[in-house]
Amino acid sequence: MGQLSHQLSHDESEHGENNGHTSETQNAQPGDSAQNDDLSSPIHRDSIGLPEDYDEAFIPTHRDLQEAATRALHEKTALLLLHKDDPEVVLRELENIAEIIRLSSQIEGEHQAKAIRLGLDLTLEYWLQTNRMDDWLELIVLLLSAARDIKDDSLRSQVFQAWGVYLYMTQQSSRAVKALEAALATAQEAGRKDLELLIKAERFNVESTDLPREKLDQTAQQLLDDARQLNHVYVRGRIYLSLARAYRKAGLTDDIFIFAQQALLCFNHEQAWAMAGAAINLMLGSLQSAPHACEQYIQRLLAYLTQLADSSINPRFKASTCYHHALRSFHHGCYDDARRHILQARRHYRSINDANNLISTQHMLGLIQTKRHCWNLAESYLSAAAAYYRRQGETVWELHAHNAIACIPLEQGYYDQALDQLQVLLRQAWELNKQEPCDDLCAAIQRDIDTARQHCDRLPGGV
Repeated sequence: MGQLSHQLSHDESEHGENNGHTSETQNAQPGDSAQNDDLSSPIHRDSIGLPEDYDEAFIPTHRDLQEAATRALHEKTALLLLHKDDPEVVLRELENIAEIIRLSSQIEGEHQAKAIRLGLDLTLEYWLQTNRMDDWLELIVLLLSAARDIKDDSLRSQVFQAWGVYLYMTQQSSRAVKALEAALATAQEAGRKDLELLIKAERFNVESTDLPREKLDQTAQQLLDDARQLNHVYVRGRIYLSLARAYRKAGLTDDIFIFAQQALLCFNHEQAWAMAGAAINLMLGSLQSAPHACEQYIQRLLAYLTQLADSSINPRFKASTCYHHALRSFHHGCYDDARRHILQARRHYRSINDANNLISTQHMLGLIQTKRHCWNLAESYLSAAAAYYRRQGETVWELHAHNAIACIPLEQGYYDQALDQLQVLLRQAWELNKQEPCDDLCAAIQRDIDTARQHCDRLPGGV
C-alpha cells in the first residue's frame, strides 16, 4: 500500500499504546469466559479468515483514513516542491507517489482535491523517462473519476487536458482534440478564462501542422491577441512555438527562426525551461541549414541547449540536443562524430517510441553515411525515410529524401546520372510548389543541379 499504508500502521500503534484504553482480552484472566470468545485464538481466526497478525484493537475510522491520506499527500507534495530542480529524486519516488494518489483519491474527503493536484504535478517528463506511459494513463483515468466525484470543474478540466496531452504524445491526434474540447467546455463551465486559453493553445498545437496556411495564421493571431489581453506570457510562447513547428513541417524556413525566438523569450520569462529547450531546438534547426548563419551564435545556442538538457530527465530533450550536435558535426565535415551523436539521439527517441523523430534521425544517418562513402547504407536509410514520408502524406519531406538519394551518385562521381535524377526532382518540386510552398526545397535541388552541371562541364565533351 506504499506510504499511505505505512502511515496507517503508524496510526495503529498510536491507538494501541497512547489512547489510554485496554481491550477486554488484555484484562481477561485465565479461565474467564472472555478468553473462550477471544477472536485472536487460532480457531476463530481460521473460521472467519483473519490474518495471523490481525489486531482487532484498531479498526480505522473514515476520519482516520482521511487524516492519514492528508498527511501522506502533504509529505509527497512537499517532496515535489523541494526537488523541482532535482527530478531524479522524484523519479525514485514516482511509484510511491502514484500509489499515495491512487489510494487517497478513493477516500472521500477534502483531501481528494490535493490528490488530483499532486497527480497533475506528475507531468509527462517523469513518465517518458521511465517509459511508463500506460501507468500515466491509468493515473489520469483515476484522476478523472475523482474529479467527477468532487464536482470540481476546474480540476476536471485540467485532467481532461492531461488526457489530451497523453493522446497527442501517443500519436492519437484526433482523440486528443476531442479530449481537449471536453477540457475546454469544462473550463468554460468553471469560468476559468486563463485555463480556457491554455487549453485552446494546447489544441492549436495538436492541429497546427495540418491547418491550411491562412487558417493557421488567423487562429494564431486570435490566440496571441487573447493572450496579450490576459497577459498570459506562457500561452504566447506556446503559440509561437506551434507556429514554428507548423512552418517547419511545411518547409517554410524563413519564419521558423523568428517564431521560435519569440517563443524562447516568452519561456525564459516564465522559467519554462523544457519549452525553452524546444524553442532553441527549432532555432538551431533553422540556423544550421542557413548558408550564412553566425557560427558563434549557433555555438552559444547549442551550449545553452546542452545545459538545459543536462538538468532535465526528458529523453526527448536529450535526443534533440544529440541531434543538433550531430548536425553541427556534419556541417563541419566531422562525419564520424556526427554518426556518434545521431546514434545517441536514436537511442533516446527509440526509448520513448517516437516514430517521427526516429525517421528524422534515419534521414540524417543517410546524409552522414553518404559522406562516409557507405553508399548502400545511405540509400537504405534514405529510402526508408522517403517511404515513411510518403505514408504520412509529407510530400515536401519525401522529395527532400529523394534529393538526398540523388546526391549519392553525385558524391560517387557519376555526375550525369545525378544530374538526370535531380532535374526530374526539380520538375516535381515546381509542380508541388503550385499546391504548397516549397521554395527551400526547390532552391536546394537547384544548388545540387548547379554542382552536378559544373562537374559535367569539366568532363571531356561536357554533358
